Amino acid sequence: MIVDLHTHYVRYPDDFTEPFFSDLDRCSIPRESWNYSEEEYLKGTEEADRVVVFGVRGKKTGWRVDNRVAAEFVSKNSEKYLFFTSIDPTEADFMRILEEDYEKYHCRGVKIGPVYQGLHPHAPEYYKIYEYCEKHHLPIMTHMATTFSSGVPLSYGNPVLMDEVACDFPDLKIVMAHLGHPWVGE
Repeated sequence: MIVDLHTHYVRYPDDFTEPFFSDLDRCSIPRESWNYSEEEYLKGTEEADRVVVFGVRGKKTGWRVDNRVAAEFVSKNSEKYLFFTSIDPTEADFMRILEEDYEKYHCRGVKIGPVYQGLHPHAPEYYKIYEYCEKHHLPIMTHMATTFSSGVPLSYGNPVLMDEVACDFPDLKIVMAHLGHPWVGE
């Protein structure tokens, strides 16, 4: 069985703001690499038996993907796709979004990104998310690695930071994306 745990479903360019585009240009990443159709996404994931689908929310770095886009995609496609909501704890209504995406849109997990959201993984806002997810048996997928986004501390992506979270929430399922690059030697 092939499980793709990390796919982005976005609407380019609508789901992004200026910090995102500036960072792409600064790093010589072609803007068009984020421009794909639903058909191209389906073709790119056809070999997998199960696929986790999410956008990313990180207003500090220009990621503003509406979770409804991923939820609607999942609801109209086969059962192999699983909706994970993306929660940015710097947004004032982040807990309302999380609760609604769980209760109304039936998210199967939560995607966070401290290096996209500019918030330390031990911040009280994240702890509210961890508590909710542990209570409702929702896994957390967190970006734990470097990024091309600027203006946020790279240290927020260090995988060792999740050790304390795991101690504080022993029943929380934590998926650390990207293998902790550049800390792989540790």
